[in-house]
Amino acid sequence: MSSHYTRVLQTEGVRCRNEDGGRHLLYHSQTDQLHMVDGIGKAIYDLCVDDSIDDVVHHGGKLLAESNGADERQARTEVLTFLCELQRRSLVEFL
Repeated sequence: MSSHYTRVLQTEGVRCRNEDGGRHLLYHSQTDQLHMVDGIGKAIYDLCVDDSIDDVVHHGGKLLAESNGADERQARTEVLTFLCELQRRSLVEFL
């Protein structure tokens, strides 16, 4: 990821619907694509409200580490990877 990106924002037109089993369906109306995330993925997605990428990675890493007992440093790496995947799928924008 380029170092000039500092903020992350949910892409306009993405809607969320709760599904069975604690999963969440993200629908992107502009691409007409569906994306399934688990509860932690949804919680991380919810942090993407024009906040700094560093803050989302920090808070998301804490959530992930608390939910599965993982090392917080490794969890932050996983959150950053997840954010990059959301961005690749046009669900969030890096600004």
